Amino acid sequence: MRLILPVSLLVAAVVMACVLLAGRGQADAGPDRVDQAGVTIRTDQPVPEEHGRHVIRCRIANGTGRPILYTGYAVDAPLYRIQYFEQGQWVGHNTALMCGTGLGTRELPPGESTNVTVYVTEMGLTLRVGLGFRVKGDPSETELVAWSNPIDIPAG
Repeated sequence: MRLILPVSLLVAAVVMACVLLAGRGQADAGPDRVDQAGVTIRTDQPVPEEHGRHVIRCRIANGTGRPILYTGYAVDAPLYRIQYFEQGQWVGHNTALMCGTGLGTRELPPGESTNVTVYVTEMGLTLRVGLGFRVKGDPSETELVAWSNPIDIPAG
């Protein structure tokens, strides 16, 4: 089992989210990744920490002309998605919530950004971080997903 948590959830001690992860692959983290509707997820290289885990710092920016809406515990604690690069393709992994207290719709205004920290306890794999969101006022209420560039988590 691999555990991934936004640091704000640990600091606030309100709620923790956990993600069961699996997979292998290789790639380097890259520059900003602009995806759906101008939302950008920028990631730093993973940094090793004690207890055999790595930290990935992400910056989610709203480059659209309208607010975006997403589910989370706070603006800086969204329910993000994780995919692993396995056998030449991206494979999604489900998030298992430990608690729903404080979970709600969050709004990131146009031109604003927020920082999110992701902890990864598994090594030697490639992943990307995603955010499911809607553009406020879009009558279709279509959910879009913005993804970071691939991030290589070094083997322990």
